[in-house]
Parts: sequence; C-alpha cells; structure tokens
Amino acid sequence: NNGSLVVGGNITMDASNISQYGYAYFDQGAGSTTINGNISAVGYDGSQTSILSFTGAGTIDLNGASSSLSVNAYSHVNFSSFAGNINVNGSAGMVSIAANGTLTLGSGASNLNLSGSITNAGTFAAGSASTVNYKGNTTQTIAALNYYHLTSSGSGNRTLAAAGTIGVAGAFTNGTNVYTNTGSTLNFNGTGAQTVPAFSY
Repeated sequence: NNGSLVVGGNITMDASNISQYGYAYFDQGAGSTTINGNISAVGYDGSQTSILSFTGAGTIDLNGASSSLSVNAYSHVNFSSFAGNINVNGSAGMVSIAANGTLTLGSGASNLNLSGSITNAGTFAAGSASTVNYKGNTTQTIAALNYYHLTSSGSGNRTLAAAGTIGVAGAFTNGTNVYTNTGSTLNFNGTGAQTVPAFSY
C-alpha cells in the first residue's frame, strides 16, 4: 500500500508479510519488528517503479523457516538510510533480486545477516559501512556480488561462488568456517587502503 508506517516500539507479525505496490516508507526507529512471513516489493511495470524504503536504527527479524526478502522486477527495496540489522534467520530463507529490481544497502551501517542465500539477477548496491554477514550453521554459498564489508560467522561450511567475482571494498572477515574456493575470484576493490587477511585464495 502507498503510505508510511512508523515503529516506535516492537511489532510481531505472525505468518504475515510486508508486500506492497507503489511507494511505502517504513520508519523502524529503534524498535524491533519480527516477521514470520516475507518482505517483498512488487513493481507495476516498466514505466512505474515500486519503492519500499526503510529508515531508522532498529532490528528487522525475518524468522520464518522460509522467510525471504524479495525484490521483484521494476521495484527497489532501499535501506540506504537504515542503520539497523536485517536478519534473515530461517535456514531456507533467502534474498532474491529479480531482473530490473534493485536492493540497496546504504552508508548508514545497515547489516544484512543471512542464514540462507542471495540470488541476484538485478542490481545489488552496497554503500560504505554496510555489512553482509553469512551467519548460517549450514553450508552457504557466498554470492558473486560487490560487497562493502563481507563477514562470515556461524558454524556452517562456506562455498565461494565459482562464477563471477566477489568484490570487497572494505573488510573481509572470513571467520573460522571451512571454505570451498574452487574457481572463485575475490577482488579487493576499495578506493583506499585495505587489509588482505590470511586466507586460502
């Protein structure tokens, strides 16, 4: 729906979704929102773009086993002014970006913490200070995207994408996970000085 929602405290949405067409602004404030469904932005068509924009510094937990953050064609999910955590906690949960869709993590130090995967056929934009953390306790594939900070935690194995290039403009924190890196390329592509950690590249 068009409009805005301000969260000053906490919200729990059981078996529910945030799904919208048009323009919606979600001010998370410092509260927490628990969603056991999905967040999705659905574009109208090629001439009308759908925008779902988040601000604030709270926490958004997608807790359902298959909960996902999805960006459909001609839509834009925008965290560019968000300074909180987006936690996709379900073991099968994922972030999916369709062709002609855009997901933006901004310079507000927004953190995307994933137990699942990222698939990208559109545009993924990671602003300075944003972090993507692969935090699952099962095997995860680190997608070939341009990250700012890239972190791995949790106990599961990690596979670096064999096709494409994994870009890191900030810091790469590889954690204690076991990695498979066959055929992978990791590019430290920041404009300033970067520390290249000890790792089996």
